Amino acid sequence: MGHWESGKTIQNGRYIIAKVLGYGGAGVTYRAQERPEKQWVAIKTLNVLMQTRRDFAKHQERFIQEAFRLAKCSHRHVIRVDNICQEETLWCMVMEYVAGGNLHQHAKVNKGLSEVDALRYVEQIGSALDYVHRQGFLHRDVKPANIMIRANNQEAVLIDFGLAREFVQDEVQVHTNSRTESFAPLEQYEKRAKRGAYTDVYALAATLYYALTLQLPFPAPFRKQGANLIPPKQHNPSISDRVNQAILQGMELSPGDRPESIPAWLALLLPSSVSALSSSLLPVVSALSSSLLPVPPVESIPPIPPDPKPSNVKARILRPDSLTHPPATADIIVTSAPTVVPNQPQSPPLPPSSKPTISQSLTRQKPPDTIHPVHLVTLHSTTEINFNLLQTCIAEAKFKEADQETSKILLKLAKRESRGWLDKEQVENLACEDLRTLDQLWAQGTNDRFGFSVQKNLYWQLQGSFDHDNDNWRTFCTRVGWRKNNRMVNYKDLNFTIWAPEGHLPMMGFQFWGFRPWFEVLCDRLDHCQI
Repeated sequence: MGHWESGKTIQNGRYIIAKVLGYGGAGVTYRAQERPEKQWVAIKTLNVLMQTRRDFAKHQERFIQEAFRLAKCSHRHVIRVDNICQEETLWCMVMEYVAGGNLHQHAKVNKGLSEVDALRYVEQIGSALDYVHRQGFLHRDVKPANIMIRANNQEAVLIDFGLAREFVQDEVQVHTNSRTESFAPLEQYEKRAKRGAYTDVYALAATLYYALTLQLPFPAPFRKQGANLIPPKQHNPSISDRVNQAILQGMELSPGDRPESIPAWLALLLPSSVSALSSSLLPVVSALSSSLLPVPPVESIPPIPPDPKPSNVKARILRPDSLTHPPATADIIVTSAPTVVPNQPQSPPLPPSSKPTISQSLTRQKPPDTIHPVHLVTLHSTTEINFNLLQTCIAEAKFKEADQETSKILLKLAKRESRGWLDKEQVENLACEDLRTLDQLWAQGTNDRFGFSVQKNLYWQLQGSFDHDNDNWRTFCTRVGWRKNNRMVNYKDLNFTIWAPEGHLPMMGFQFWGFRPWFEVLCDRLDHCQI
């Protein structure tokens, strides 16, 4: 087991691993080439962090459940599973490869979607969710990062069924309380609560809210405590009254106040176009559904506390060491944003008799037109700066190289390569477009785990402002892993893996004596640029 490097072959040479596409809370997805057709596929399996856990067998069983839930679905807007197989002791899910990026990326690159484009994607995902609900499952993790956009025809595809669970409408059930903040309804914060299609209605409405405004809605518990949901039209006046009202109704805190189903909500959103949703847009379940093994029930997972999301000194940048750079020809395809995963108590591995016993891999025929050309994320700069190397390093999880390349780019943007440091004035004059591109590459390439905006939001949450406060600064540095045992760590001792603490990177080789004032000025600049 372990991380698969580029060039590794699995399944007796059938698949050749090309690169990492993205990491999630438990899984990792690779782009691979299938032989002899030489077609691109996506292969998902449990990541190294999960592989090292004592309760790995239990997580692997859940992974297999996800694979078979997804394999039961046959819908043009649900990601297609082509094969479920075992490589040594690790189970894998082979899926169609969707080139083009996800809805989160598309919204960011386009600085918010037009109402027409956003509604088209939401209607497509709505048809997929209605189909999934009719199979007896809730998705429970609908969000922009879990909606891929096909590059060739701009169709939306729903992915990541890791949190999907069986449900009976309005019946009180025990589910895990894993979730994604800002997109999860109130009932998803409870282990035992009524479940229904209205749970995914909330998440889809929140997804539309973000796509049209680029603003994350207040998390449901904050709203319950009195924080009012800002109507999306206040963020984006071009939103129609009908769409504004439908979003607010879909995001009602009480399940009873929401439309009870996806078609009912879409009827508010698109009254003239969804009357045939339940019939004409829903393909018949393929014969595969009846032949799959039954999905065993998922054990409950303990609840967790919410994961926090919402200067005049020179700072010197250590000049990056010479690096051997990979070719600048990579594509960023992030398959899903990280989900809040409970910190479970350690338990011994399951006995051999309780491990999944699936004797054969599951294979389907692929239509010939499912492999699409690779597209780079659009990169914007006010100068001739080339971001491709940074993009490649992040995509290949070479985070130390990416961190040092970020420092090079900042110095080039400020025309300070020879001096090797930036002062307050240069930071305040960094172009918003360049900062936004740097942050976008880090955030999207790590599923919103690293990036300037992640660091800024964490710091603001602890500090309440960007003013000087030594205690809060120390707390922040400890939170992001820059401070251990009451002292700042050396640059060489930073954690340059995806499992570093949230906000750990970029650090860019700064000498810590001058980093704090620089960081606070940068936070002010990010705030000014609305990043």
